[in-house]
Amino acid sequence: MSLRLLFVILIMVVIAKKLKCENLTLCFVWEDDSYFSTMNRSAAAVYLGVQNANAYILPRDIQFRIVHVSTGPSCGRTMYTLVSTMYDLLKQGTRCDAFLGPSCAFTAAALYGFADTLNVPIFGAPAAGVWAIQVDADYSDYPLLTRPAFGFSDLTDFLLYFLDEFNYRHLTILQDDSYSFFSSMVGPIMTLLESRRRIIYQNTIVNYVRSKNMTPDDYLPTLRAANARSRVIFLMVHATGIRDIMIAASKMGYTKGEHVFLAVQLYDLPYWGTITPIVHDQYDSIVQQAYRSLLKVELQMDIDTTITYNFERQIKTIARDRYNYLYDPLESIDPVVKSLYETIRMYATAIKQLKETGQNYRDGRFLSTFLLEKEFQVFGEPFWIGPDGERDGIFDIQYFNAKPTYSR
Repeated sequence: MSLRLLFVILIMVVIAKKLKCENLTLCFVWEDDSYFSTMNRSAAAVYLGVQNANAYILPRDIQFRIVHVSTGPSCGRTMYTLVSTMYDLLKQGTRCDAFLGPSCAFTAAALYGFADTLNVPIFGAPAAGVWAIQVDADYSDYPLLTRPAFGFSDLTDFLLYFLDEFNYRHLTILQDDSYSFFSSMVGPIMTLLESRRRIIYQNTIVNYVRSKNMTPDDYLPTLRAANARSRVIFLMVHATGIRDIMIAASKMGYTKGEHVFLAVQLYDLPYWGTITPIVHDQYDSIVQQAYRSLLKVELQMDIDTTITYNFERQIKTIARDRYNYLYDPLESIDPVVKSLYETIRMYATAIKQLKETGQNYRDGRFLSTFLLEKEFQVFGEPFWIGPDGERDGIFDIQYFNAKPTYSR
């Protein structure tokens, strides 16, 4: 046999193997106006997740490939751009076997119609609170949607635990309508309160504020009304608004120990600002004292290990080299970007397990149900997808002490 013939045979074998390989298309859907991240900032986690899943998890005859889909400003302005974008994509012949993203609840709700028609899973990043957009909806109306970043179900349970621990039964929620995220968070929490603790739901009032247009004095009537009902005030408000509220609370004498202000800031994100008393203005000393009546709820972050350090280093390198995005040198990879990587590994693991047992991993409803109430491990730490399709969250409460830092 000549070398040329042998070479041709080898090429044919390679081609035959490639022809037998099943490519599953992950449509990475992201909004131009997402308040969580950008396409370029997040894409490195998707790229690394696909590379590792193809190399180390998926069977040799199944491989992932990525299609990037930009949906325009569909978070806050034009939800319909998601529909027109997906229509064009499908018209061009692209079939999405799974949707990765989107980040906003409104975009996820619009995308769900396509997922339902195709019977493919959606992995939100986070797409929290989708089912609460419509008054009578329930999470069971979105069986194809899994939220591996975070959701609001465990946050509600955590807040209920806090209320029970100190025997609180009346509360006021201040919702910041200058930022759409807070309205998308308060709606699900109220719905869950109604189903899980009706007495607290009945004793809860939501007041609406717009932090972008308000000064400390503008909050005085709102706080006066809140004081007439409760001594517990949840601040679903941007950090600048929280500062103004606490200045107003100090003026009214509400920071002397009789009131509790609880702010939800799940992790560091420019969109919702940073809660800090020191901004170098004339109110710093007042705010520093007022913040002693403020508690902050945040997601518990993973413990830094060699694994997480190497992961973050890889993400930052890929983001710079492939997507022209520069992370700050000391910046941590946030839970949403990290969840994109975890999601791909989780999805690949589920496909592998279903294939090994002869089950249909292309059935989106079956696969999404298969993921429920299961534990997955990526960075040496397990995470759990609950029966509602949300990642089980662990939360910390931090309090402000005499120094300008928070302590557990």
